[in-house]
Amino acid sequence: MSPDDIKNALIHEARQILVEPPAHNFFSDVNKIPMFTVISRNSYYLGGMMSQRLVIGRYCSISHNVDLGGTAHDMAGLSTGYLSQNFYDEIKERQNTAPKADDPITVVGCDVWIGVGAFIKGGVSVGHGAVIGAHSVVTSDVPPYAVMAGNPARVIRNRFDDKTIERLLKSQWWTLPAKDVTALPKENVEKCLELVEKIRGT
Repeated sequence: MSPDDIKNALIHEARQILVEPPAHNFFSDVNKIPMFTVISRNSYYLGGMMSQRLVIGRYCSISHNVDLGGTAHDMAGLSTGYLSQNFYDEIKERQNTAPKADDPITVVGCDVWIGVGAFIKGGVSVGHGAVIGAHSVVTSDVPPYAVMAGNPARVIRNRFDDKTIERLLKSQWWTLPAKDVTALPKENVEKCLELVEKIRGT
């Protein structure tokens, strides 16, 4: 992020939240964002559940009712539920408790599309350019540009051939200034790559 990006970002220092503009058009209420979360520019999330220690890359499209960073209940104790008399207070306290140092970080790369109702297990990394099908249950890392679906989710195919994927990853087009990305002919991947490689001097 540039200094101007940081200056214009939606930041909540106490909760360790950073939302890169213009993503904050979709994430305007930091009190609804879990602690230790980074959401990068030009990404949207239409609602669901976000867990702490979450990173969302640029140009991501995340549909309704998506669970990002879901965790498992502790089954070793007396109960998997809440035993407190102040049920809602206990839930609120847990939500506002800083994560432990060894809690998993869930990472959604750049240019990721996640379909409605998908579940992404905590600690999973979703590679750049990946697509997750609707209602999929993702319990392991997702390779870049893979299309995954099912319960448990598995790779159905790749979006592009291996050589194109290699070039896309090397190009890191999502790090270009937004105006340069907007000008790319996105319907023609080969032409986009040629233009980005020219900009990069590669």
